[in-house]
Amino acid sequence: MTRNRHIKSFFLNAAFCALFLLLPPQALFAQMFHVDSVRACSAPTVHSDTLFYTLDCYFREKPVNYWSYYDRILNAVVIEFIDNLLMAPEVTFPHNNPFKEFKAKAVETKMALSGVMTRVAIRLDKGPAGEQSWNYSMSLRTNTALRITIWKKMELSQQKMEKENRARFITSFMIGLSISVAIIAAGVIFFLNLNTASKP
Repeated sequence: MTRNRHIKSFFLNAAFCALFLLLPPQALFAQMFHVDSVRACSAPTVHSDTLFYTLDCYFREKPVNYWSYYDRILNAVVIEFIDNLLMAPEVTFPHNNPFKEFKAKAVETKMALSGVMTRVAIRLDKGPAGEQSWNYSMSLRTNTALRITIWKKMELSQQKMEKENRARFITSFMIGLSISVAIIAAGVIFFLNLNTASKP
């Protein structure tokens, strides 16, 4: 167990060194933050006609100098940590969760004195037609935990279910119709062949 910790620590230190080598020299003045874990609530809460999902990011230190926005191209909530370098674990969400991906990347920027920031992109599930269906908010839940809340009206989910049920019905109807036509055609051919064979 101790050996595994040493190996993990070595690779983390190597990653830090590689990260600083790729960034401008002034990045040495950036503050380092660590994300211990990212936890998404698997079940939604329901208020009136609205579904709410939450995701909590737990830090070792209190996060500072950040802001967030929605990126329509990525279909993601983006959090930018100015003058901060962020080390985050690999995150995998359940298949049925509206949170689809969590990626943290250090980038150069002129907005920061250190010349760097960390951009976190939290990609969300798309609506029935690929449209933006989620609203979001972000708050500091405790000194070391950021909470991202997303929500949408329940009728959007119901419309998606109705659309899927309609598509299944049409597919089943077309398959049934094709089979019926094939059976009728086979019957007609058999009947014509029978009449032809019975004639002198």
